[in-house]
Amino acid sequence: MNSSHVLFKPISYEIFLRSLVLINSYRIKKVVPESFFVNSIIKGKLIQIRAQEIIFISAALNYITIRLSNAEHLCYMSLKSIEEKLIDLPSFIRVHRSYVVNINRIDFVQFNTIFMEDKTQISIGKGFKDLFLKKIGKFTLKHD
Repeated sequence: MNSSHVLFKPISYEIFLRSLVLINSYRIKKVVPESFFVNSIIKGKLIQIRAQEIIFISAALNYITIRLSNAEHLCYMSLKSIEEKLIDLPSFIRVHRSYVVNINRIDFVQFNTIFMEDKTQISIGKGFKDLFLKKIGKFTLKHD
């Protein structure tokens, strides 16, 4: 910005709107990665994970299992760490203290159970149910 972008009172509505548009154009847009690397449990091995291939991620202690459409990878990291990498991807949501799922890979939901495309059944945790239902509610067609 330069000094021509300073607003002085009184200000017209048109100048104010032009300034807002200009400020908005300077905003840095966050780029969401299509893939990322994780450390395997095999020392020195990095695995590239393509986000759209993830069916779900499960956790046990300090390990996570990333279930893909064609593979499964065991990694030494917390579920919270990988959840932070996926936070900007709208298709991922935590549904249990041990699970993050890709909503694009859900076959159906029945009561408190999610049935994934690979036939895995995942229970929805009580503390995660409302947020999950709200998120999938955006994609739910309802009859009149």
